[in-house]
Amino acid sequence: MKHLKLIAVNIIFLLLFTSCGNAKEKGMVRPSVLAGSWYPADKDTLEGTIENYFESTKEKVKGISTYKPVALIEPHAGYIYSGKAAAAGYNCLKGKDIERVIILAPSHYAYFEGIALSSADYFETPLGRIPVEKAICSKLSKIKGFSYNDSAHSREHSIEIQLPFLQRALDNFSIIPLLVGEVEGSEYKRFADSIKPFINDKTIVIASSDFTHYGSRFGYLPFRKDIPENLKRIDMAAEDFILKKDSTGFIKYFNETGITICGRKPIAILLNLLDESAKGKLLIYYTSGEITGDYNNSVSYATTIFYDSAKKVQTNNKKSKRKESGKYLTEEEKKTLLKLSRAVLRRYLEGKATDDEFLNTFNITDKLREKRGVFVTLKRREMLRGCIGYVLGIEPLYKAVRDNTINAASRDPRFEPVQPYEEKECEIEISVLTVPEEMSDIYDFEIGKHGLIIEKGWGRGLLLPQVPVEYGWDKKTFLEQLCRKAGLPTDAYKSGAKLWRFEAEVFSEEDFK
Repeated sequence: MKHLKLIAVNIIFLLLFTSCGNAKEKGMVRPSVLAGSWYPADKDTLEGTIENYFESTKEKVKGISTYKPVALIEPHAGYIYSGKAAAAGYNCLKGKDIERVIILAPSHYAYFEGIALSSADYFETPLGRIPVEKAICSKLSKIKGFSYNDSAHSREHSIEIQLPFLQRALDNFSIIPLLVGEVEGSEYKRFADSIKPFINDKTIVIASSDFTHYGSRFGYLPFRKDIPENLKRIDMAAEDFILKKDSTGFIKYFNETGITICGRKPIAILLNLLDESAKGKLLIYYTSGEITGDYNNSVSYATTIFYDSAKKVQTNNKKSKRKESGKYLTEEEKKTLLKLSRAVLRRYLEGKATDDEFLNTFNITDKLREKRGVFVTLKRREMLRGCIGYVLGIEPLYKAVRDNTINAASRDPRFEPVQPYEEKECEIEISVLTVPEEMSDIYDFEIGKHGLIIEKGWGRGLLLPQVPVEYGWDKKTFLEQLCRKAGLPTDAYKSGAKLWRFEAEVFSEEDFK
């Protein structure tokens, strides 16, 4: 390191609209039509992407994951948009004894009445083939409203997009893929009653659905001001009916508002399948507008779990990529820094002093007086609001937390300064850094354990260890995004660049709720 610099962490990732590919069935296998567009086609990359999404959402399922899951409502967009939302739900299935997955999904490309079955023996993804329960499909085909329709299944994304997550969350399972077409009135309950006999203790039911599609692109513009707030308002009104398991009220809400929830019919059938003991919880909610910055055309993603509150289960979460660094601070010291940061943020926004006299009201231990590199991250509604820090220790840790709380709130060049009304919605995360070490091998780092620094010419950039985990990047993507952060070409890391790695002890207010 030549000298010390104040660095704003810029979380940048590729935002690409994708479209369905076309593929013809061969034999009794329904091949992937999304690999390489909606999600990675390479097996290792796909596995790593999903595991990183799992890691980024594990805090969302604390407590809930110990109960027996009975149903999920999952989004079905490309993974760069809804992957994080999908992972929150599928995290709850890891280690569970589930052998049968019933997927209720809307048809986006074919019009038909009732529910379409697939005659395929397997659905295929880059992670392998998943068997279809042909015997049950055959029984369903004899019931009014169910019929085979392979053409409808051939290019539909709303079922396939769920499968790689299922393959990473579960070990051995089969699927019953059900595409829902035109269904009305009493048919929701009738179809649910037809499906119920095939649900046992080792079954999970999934309804595939995105939430509001807003904008001229989708022909839905019920409001033109305060778009993020209004999107959340109408989405949460729909979610209220879902959590109450009120299928009739949910459909009535759609009829009254025209809200563009594409999987409303699968959701309505799912709600009719639930027993009294099933309790619902919204695990995660956000919009594509929060990712792209384009609220003129935005899609909402909401993941909901229903679980049996009377049944706790043992889990064996054996598929995790996160690497734990050595602990430096005690739990109490972490709490002290978080409380200090919160108080500083509040007082700074109120125009009050945050001087040394104020800092001395906290329990400052010897460790907190050591000079350490540290970053303070502010998030609002799960989106980055500001992040600034010191790579190396230039002042005592507790003072660095104070200074960078103020810096993150007021001096991050990517954002307007945080306003007083935002303070209560801001979540604080602190990353205490180890001393960076120069790398001789550009791939000598681990996703989830190491952050990276690059320097080449006048370009310089840093990304924290949690960034690639949160956005599902592999090593190559991490390096490319690091170059983007530094204002360099995406392949600048390959030659002539200096690279350093470091570890960080990361903790947030969410950890202590």
